[in-house]
Amino acid sequence: MKYKVPISVIMICNNIKAPIHEAIQSVLSQSFEMFELILVNNDSCNETEFELNKYKDSRIIYIENSDRQGDFSARNHGMELASGKYICMIDANHISLSDRLEYQYEYLESHPSVSVLGGGLEIVNENGVIKQTGSTYLSYPEIKTRLLQHCCFNQSTIMFRSNLCKKYGLFYNEKFKHAADYDFLVRVANNFAIRNVPKVLVQRKSHSGYFFPPPTLAQSEHEDSVRKRQLKQFEIASSEKEVALHLKLMKSEYVMDSDLSICKIWLNKLLEVNHQKKLYNSNYLSQLFKSSLESAVYTNALGGWSIEKEMLNHIRTIISKDKSILEFGSGKGTEALLESYKVTSIEHDDRFFIKRNKYHDIVLAPIQNNWYTRKSVEATLKQSFDLIIVDGPPGVLRKGILEHLDLFENLTAPIIFDDVNRNLDKDIMEKFCDELNFDYEIISGHEKEFAVCTKI
Repeated sequence: MKYKVPISVIMICNNIKAPIHEAIQSVLSQSFEMFELILVNNDSCNETEFELNKYKDSRIIYIENSDRQGDFSARNHGMELASGKYICMIDANHISLSDRLEYQYEYLESHPSVSVLGGGLEIVNENGVIKQTGSTYLSYPEIKTRLLQHCCFNQSTIMFRSNLCKKYGLFYNEKFKHAADYDFLVRVANNFAIRNVPKVLVQRKSHSGYFFPPPTLAQSEHEDSVRKRQLKQFEIASSEKEVALHLKLMKSEYVMDSDLSICKIWLNKLLEVNHQKKLYNSNYLSQLFKSSLESAVYTNALGGWSIEKEMLNHIRTIISKDKSILEFGSGKGTEALLESYKVTSIEHDDRFFIKRNKYHDIVLAPIQNNWYTRKSVEATLKQSFDLIIVDGPPGVLRKGILEHLDLFENLTAPIIFDDVNRNLDKDIMEKFCDELNFDYEIISGHEKEFAVCTKI
């Protein structure tokens, strides 16, 4: 097959904010110069088209994605038009390091058995590098196995052979709108070798100090669809409960006490089938399942920053299943509560702003004046709840609740304060109860104490 250029770089342009110019310039300034840069305008804004057309470099190909069906539709459009031997993906808010194309091109040229190559990604801000991620799993057998759990590639670091789409018809499945990159890599890995390299290839600017926004419920559901499709390879009879538990294990979510033994039996069944079918490297699969089960046991124990199991058991004596709980703060304890209750979480940190399932509501209330945003709490408390748990915000910020006692004056539901073994938290709880006429009982857990407060 003849190619016009060695590499086709595809960049999706959704808006014309500042980072996109840096991203484009980082490609145009590459040490490897023989490429075409396909800019796919996925935005209806005329300003985007105007700004992109300012670039006069002959290597740039500008196209419109007229159907506006999302980023993966735009990527497919770019892949259809690509004329390079290799296709390189880069998002418009990522910066390619100067030797990125040269390194990946030379690697793929010298490793003809590898079809997809990813690498390291650095999160940077105005102060420099924050953290590096993306190259934990390097070898093909390990990556293929770990794809059962999650997508272990950074989309903006990948370069792959164009014959994957031109010859074998491997494009992004737009049905998986929020996980098409994950699905694409799974389908490639089923038939072709894919690898990561430890070398950092791309930087992503972040002003928030963390990698990526937490997954939406829709994204999580699409990723689960990819995980379930991989399970079909085992051709094993499974119940809905076993599949649901498998998904929890792969995502390191809370598993109930009574389900831990089921999980162990289920994973052993998969290992036995794999021994016969040789779908995955047996050592890597055993390691994955062992770590997943250990994580489930650890998470099941709760405690630490989370609520303890003693509190969970006590809640079951206060309210019956399917009742509603409001919690200040969210985390692994939320997953445990959702096994039996409808939960609304008030969370100040957008890193933990995660809607965990259809029975979970979450309210983002950033810290203002040393407590949660008052308007957000006030609006939430207009709903009716059967129990309230105060387990946030962290540290001395929890004291802010005492400046907003009027919000709780008309509540009659029991309120649980966690961490009252700490003097500050106990003092906050006692003042709250004294001002609002609540009685309280302090109950000891495994490592800490909580107080159950009831209206007098």
